[in-house]
Order: sequence, then C-alpha cells, then structure tokens
Amino acid sequence: MDPRLASVDDALEFLSVDCAPAARRFVEIGACVGAYISCDIPATSCLPGRDVAARDGFAASSVDLIGASSYNPSVLMVSPVPVSVGEVMPDGSDCVVDFGCIGSDGPPFTFSVSAAPGEGVRRMGADVNPGSVLLRAGSQMSAFDAALLQIAGVSKVSVRQPRVRIVGIPSADGCIDTFELICAVVQQAGVLPEPVICASRIADDIMQQISLRNGDVGAPDLLITIGGSGAGVTDHSVDALRRVGAQMCHGLALSGSTTIGFGRLDGCPVIALPGRFDGALGGWLALVTPMLEHLCVICQPEPLESGPLLRKVSSAPGMSDVVLLARIANGWAPSPAGEMSVAQALLANGYLLLGPGSEGLAEGAVVRPLRLPGRWRARS
Repeated sequence: MDPRLASVDDALEFLSVDCAPAARRFVEIGACVGAYISCDIPATSCLPGRDVAARDGFAASSVDLIGASSYNPSVLMVSPVPVSVGEVMPDGSDCVVDFGCIGSDGPPFTFSVSAAPGEGVRRMGADVNPGSVLLRAGSQMSAFDAALLQIAGVSKVSVRQPRVRIVGIPSADGCIDTFELICAVVQQAGVLPEPVICASRIADDIMQQISLRNGDVGAPDLLITIGGSGAGVTDHSVDALRRVGAQMCHGLALSGSTTIGFGRLDGCPVIALPGRFDGALGGWLALVTPMLEHLCVICQPEPLESGPLLRKVSSAPGMSDVVLLARIANGWAPSPAGEMSVAQALLANGYLLLGPGSEGLAEGAVVRPLRLPGRWRARS
C-alpha cells in the first residue's frame, strides 16, 4: 500500500470526530417519507376509540342468543339495530350477526344463530393501544408507514434529515452521469439534497459552487464533490476545497477509489469522490454511507441472508475493497475486489467491505452481505 494513502477507518474517524448528528425537527407526516425517525413514536390514544362493528349485520347481546339455532331460535321483543363496518356498537350489544339470520317480521324477532362475545366486533384498542411504540427511532419512514401512522392519528413526527450539498464537476466532455448516479442514490438516503453543477472544471468555478451557504439556509451537514479528484492537469476539486479553507487529505486506501479526498470545511465533513462511476460508488459505500448513518443516528440495516461465495475474492495487502455480490441459486457471485462494472452493479443485491487486513475470501466461504440502498433483485 502507498503510505500516502489513508485507511478507510482513519478517514471515517477524521470525518466523524466532533461531527454532531443532524438536528431533530418536527415535520408533517406527509412530508417525511424517506426520512429517519429521531425518537420512538408512541400511540397517544386507542384505535378504535370504542368497540365498532367488524362486519355488516345486526348488533345484539350474546347473552340473548345463547343456544339459538334454526330449530330453536331466540326470541326478542326489541327491534335489532343494524350496523355497518366501522360503526360504533350500540350500548348493551357485544356481537354482530348476519342480516339473514334474523326474522325481519316482528316483534317478536327471531334469531336463528348464537354468537360469542366479540364476534363480528373490533374491540376498543384492537389496532393501537395507548403507550405502545408505533415506530422505533432510527427507522426510515416509508409511504406505507406514513399512511398507517395517519390512520393512528399521528400528524407530525421528529426526524433527522441531514442537508447534503452535492457539487457535480463535469468531465472534460461535459458528462455528468456519475453526478446523476449519486444524486439518485441520495434521493433514497433520507436526506435533504442540494445538488449543484459547476459551469466548468476550473478551480474558480468549483470554489464558487462549494460555498457552504445556500441563501439563508446555512451550512450543510455534509459536502460531497463528484469529479476532478484525480491527479490530472484538469482535476482541481481537492485544490479548490483547500483554497476555500478546507483541511483535506487526498488519497484513500480503497481499491478502485484511491483518488478520493476527505476533510473538513468550517466543521462540515467533506468527501471528494472521483468522476468515474466505479470509484464514486465505492466511495459512497465505504465513506458516505457510514457518515449518513452517523448523521441520522441509525444502525446499519439488517444484512442480507448468508450464503457461500461462488468464486474466490482476492484482496490487495493494506487496501480496503468493496465487493459487489449478486444472489445466484444458493450462493453469492462476487465482482472482482475493487472492480465494479455497470452490469455488475445492476445485478448486485449487496456488497462486502473488506478491511486492509483481509487477504481475500476463499470460494465457499460463507458471507452475509450488506444491503445496497433501495435494491431488490430476482434470483438468477
């Protein structure tokens, strides 16, 4: 390993030290889909608030129907009360019987079936009990979660949504494909993205766009640049960051992503990703993902199911490696360590991050991959 390259662990320690999590804020339930919940969401009331009908029929008292059958019907002098699904049960009733089981001519009214207490009834608190936890802190809010919470009467929740400024530096031919890739991934990461594109690759244009202030909004929680992090004559992202006052380290011991830079600008963590697709994706998984977990105060998602490697994985001494994994039959097919193609990324379900002390993994070694963000793939 080149001694000038920083390890992934050292980079994460430098980025996260004295870096506070994103501030909590209360938002309307409909505006927080994708965000991470910052504290447990408790139920504040019963749902339903009273016993309600779970089916259409007549409300009745189960005591009045004991032993009732078509051969020995129960007889009542009081007209039964019809109820619809969701309607509050009348006082004195504890069950609902089908319309066809009651003789409509009366009084007297005949019931040809018996019913147990609670039959055809949704009891008070059956959906939600006061004090129960509806959603745990650190969970990512889905549209499904938001809809259920609205049913439960929750209108606002406390979330952490880091503001992430993403500065795209076009390639020499003006291409911004990698910038668009990272922006797409950010959309699923539960953050508030602020994407901007530099007018050119020159340092002055980059310096203008990496300004930490966005009107009156203030500084972001994380700054990411994409492109221009190499050693070429037109690569100026790390130099531009230094010129605006950032403390930058340039070079990461991550195979395929060695030109990544990282540092701090006025206390804000900064990650300079390369413009190459594979280098940027490796940097996203190795550095950006852990930083977002730190900012959102979440635990790493549950890994995928374990299985054997279908091919061996080689790893360079002293280097960390991102290995993409695709589920095939009963095993995991790995990409070459530190190498990622577009086709491999499309097929991948998960990934491994091998540390610098790893010498690779043998064919047949059992692994449990980490989840790629927002991915579900059919098995081959």
